[in-house]
Amino acid sequence: LDVVGVHLVGGIVGGLLLGFFADAKVNKLVTNEGVFLGGGFSLLWYQFVACAVTFAFSFVASFIIAKVIDKTIGLRVSEEDEAEGLDFSQHAETAYSFGSTGSMDRLN
Repeated sequence: LDVVGVHLVGGIVGGLLLGFFADAKVNKLVTNEGVFLGGGFSLLWYQFVACAVTFAFSFVASFIIAKVIDKTIGLRVSEEDEAEGLDFSQHAETAYSFGSTGSMDRLN
């Protein structure tokens, strides 16, 4: 789950680069062009503020959701389940078989 690499980094880079490359020729709704097109730093500042507000909102919302889950059903499994392995304790399956198979390969 590469949430940070995909959503956090991609969202911030995409949001901030819009402040550099926004072009009214591409989108007629653009009122402030990007820095590289002579629009100044106002759009870049708006994009930075939007990224910061989005980050703060997402952090607070995720924190509240995690606290509610922790207080209701819990975020962690027991130490016994951790020692046994979550594949077996939660799904009754094993990912790897570390035992012998009961047969030997013949080379001849």
